[in-house]
Amino acid sequence: MPRFRKNINIGNEEMDFQFTQLHYPDGVGYFVTVADKNKNLYALDLKRTTENEWKIVKKDSLPEWIIDVESALANTVNEARAHHFIHTA
Repeated sequence: MPRFRKNINIGNEEMDFQFTQLHYPDGVGYFVTVADKNKNLYALDLKRTTENEWKIVKKDSLPEWIIDVESALANTVNEARAHHFIHTA
């Protein structure tokens, strides 16, 4: 399970997102975790859509500040895959 991390600015805070590549029956996805300033841990799944975009699965249980950085999370995955930081198979 390849792993990587990325600090993403949210407002005036830098949040440490940790990505773990997983293999699902329908393809590769990413399990992502992040803790807020109160050390509450949040977890989410990113999967590729039929339009070839990385999207958060089940957004309804996540705080808005995570949903707001969905495109930054997708860009992080695309950059990691392009630079071969992780396996792309």
